[in-house]
Amino acid sequence: MKTLLRTFCLLLWPFWASGQATFDLSAMNKVSPERLILVTYRDRTLDRLPPPNGYRRRGPYHNSTWSSRRARNLAEDYHLKPVAQWPITEIGEHCVVYAVPEDQEPGHVLQHLQRDDRVLSVQTMRVFRTQMVRYHDPYFQLQEHLHWIDIESAHRLSLGRGIRIAIIDTIIDTSHPDLKASVALQQQFLSDTPPAEVHGTAMAGIIAAQIDNQTGIVGVAPGARLMALQGCWSAENDPLSARCNTFSLALALNTALKLKPRIINLSLTGPADPLLRRLVEKAVDEDIIVVAAEPEAESDQTGFPASMPEVIAVMHPPISIPLQLEHCLPAPGKEILTTFPKGRYNFISGSSAATAQISGIIALMLELNPKLKPRQIHSMLLQAIRRRAGQLFVNAHAAVQLALQSQ
Repeated sequence: MKTLLRTFCLLLWPFWASGQATFDLSAMNKVSPERLILVTYRDRTLDRLPPPNGYRRRGPYHNSTWSSRRARNLAEDYHLKPVAQWPITEIGEHCVVYAVPEDQEPGHVLQHLQRDDRVLSVQTMRVFRTQMVRYHDPYFQLQEHLHWIDIESAHRLSLGRGIRIAIIDTIIDTSHPDLKASVALQQQFLSDTPPAEVHGTAMAGIIAAQIDNQTGIVGVAPGARLMALQGCWSAENDPLSARCNTFSLALALNTALKLKPRIINLSLTGPADPLLRRLVEKAVDEDIIVVAAEPEAESDQTGFPASMPEVIAVMHPPISIPLQLEHCLPAPGKEILTTFPKGRYNFISGSSAATAQISGIIALMLELNPKLKPRQIHSMLLQAIRRRAGQLFVNAHAAVQLALQSQ
């Protein structure tokens, strides 16, 4: 190959009525790329002196009579069908796209053309794809935290498809446009609570808000399936906060053990609890990854269950306690845009939000390698920590790549 530039001639088709170059994409798309070949040859007319003053060129992209005749001759000699042609003026070559008929083998045609003295180069048609994930969710640009963890690159490899995540939290608004396709089931253990509450709905949106539905936001793992298990209820004076107790959480955790999700998200913290410890240990023994929030401030009375060595603990920078990276993972948790009840969206902050993001990243990893154990997941997440905006965060793309390499 002389230069990659020659491959760009697939974008070329002569149209001179306005002097502007275009080509018929539909005509080219009718032929399989495997049966399209590109032939280039030197066009001696491209090196001629410009016309004297007073004479006007026929257009900036003009096929000479000589080059068009050679294109026809090659087509006749090899029984090919011309599809498009163009002068590649900057390198003095003419490019022709030919379709190889069904009764000929493209490889044989290439071999014959390579031996033809009239031909400078010949190659098959290559197909290239852009590397941008195009989201049609209108608020995606406001989700700065997803840019920090490189979610677009991660989503090229995984969306967390089919990974079941139990969210033990307040009641989730399953009718929310960004969540109704994500929640596989919801179980309510507490009576006299609203049909939907803020905290659980917000965590669900961070983890699994639907992608490309032309609505709202993008979730970290939009392909995940959520199991909404009510173990908490909204605080009377602060709808953004929620409360839980040993009994309510035990009911939810026991149900999660029966349902056997791959991940349990606990965006909460509290004092050490023997009953809950046994349930969490049982979950880990069954290879369920348990993710929990570190407290916002240092306290001897809180930090459970994130304090358990079997649990993946999460906190958002900046932090008010020393960050022990061998145990606690950093994730964005400030001004996180997410889903709210009644189809709304709003910003939240705190380790709860950071925890939900790590649960989503783990779902991305498990889609690529479902056999990963909790300890392996934790080790990979530690390796995936990167510095962004002056702070450390688990990079979703790096974590997904490690999971892919571990297959």
